[in-house]
Amino acid sequence: GEARLISHGYVAGKSITQNLITFIESGLPASLNWSMEYANEVKSSKSNSISFLYLGAQHFQIGEASINGVAYYPTAFSGISNGSIIYFDFIPLRDMFVADGGSSLLSVVNTTSNLIIRNISVSSNPIGVAVSPDGNLAFVTNHGNSFVSVINTDINEVIANVTVGVNPTGITMNMNGSYVYAENFSIINSSKVGGTPEGVAVSPNSKFIYVAQSSLDSLVVLNSSLKIIKTIPVGHDPIGVVVSPDGRFVYVSNNLSDSVSVVNLSSFSVIKNISVGSGPEALAISPTGSSLYVANTYSNNVYRINTSNYKTVAIINVGSLPSGLTVNPNDEFVYVSNFGSNSVSVISTSSNSIVDSITGFKNPQGITDAPFGST
Repeated sequence: GEARLISHGYVAGKSITQNLITFIESGLPASLNWSMEYANEVKSSKSNSISFLYLGAQHFQIGEASINGVAYYPTAFSGISNGSIIYFDFIPLRDMFVADGGSSLLSVVNTTSNLIIRNISVSSNPIGVAVSPDGNLAFVTNHGNSFVSVINTDINEVIANVTVGVNPTGITMNMNGSYVYAENFSIINSSKVGGTPEGVAVSPNSKFIYVAQSSLDSLVVLNSSLKIIKTIPVGHDPIGVVVSPDGRFVYVSNNLSDSVSVVNLSSFSVIKNISVGSGPEALAISPTGSSLYVANTYSNNVYRINTSNYKTVAIINVGSLPSGLTVNPNDEFVYVSNFGSNSVSVISTSSNSIVDSITGFKNPQGITDAPFGST
């Protein structure tokens, strides 16, 4: 298949000592050719590893692979340095999952036909959804009670209900699939961050968790032990949180400030407040990190923002009360769940226009089509 930029990162470190850096993949069928670029050198392999001479701080990128019409996408990763061995997975393109709050269902959408292919009963008022890296498990926050439903996507059934905090909303998963975080509560552990937690996101290296505290107008940073290490003031009523693929920035939507705060994670400070539409909530970022998408609930549109200069490059009108966003792994489409019009808008990233509308929902909210995370 055509190689497109899917996973990327930045090789950190100051050493210019020539030493090997090795990328080891899993998840691809045997003998399937895959390729990557590092320091402007492109290599392909049918084995599970590719090695380069380490030449200091350099960009790298990995392309899509396909076989028999099935596209495989590499998972994101970070933290590479001289002499590293990096492990990552290729995963097949999978269905999209939508938390259908008004009907207590998790809807599964085929992204080729843009049709709902199955509905899975969960519990009261499902809002957030996250899917494991291999696509075998889905996790849904049920806002009407105090637990997360765990769904086996092979048999399309709930296999567990895990008690968390009261009225859980946002949910996300770390990069290796070992932890799921719902609001300010982990399925394995919990951390009290105060106020009213809304959105939650995890850093690409899984070392930090970021929680939007809507009632305290702040972003709370926790370490992997769920200890608070920083509280950062942002705009009024922060709700959505998303991390850049390289782990350098966090973007926070401020619902009552009509803005998005850009937080530099090296200084733990806001370096920019971007004006957007009315009532921004859900956020999504492209696989390359070059575009940030903002769903504005009250102006019924999505802003596309260039993350290199923070300029708005497109404003796309969608359905009523857009409440969820996701970008598909090959960066071709953005999906927007419209709570008020019971639909999902499909936006082409090449034309910045709606190319389809998926119906059959009742108050859809959380939506995910990406390898990790949700909004």
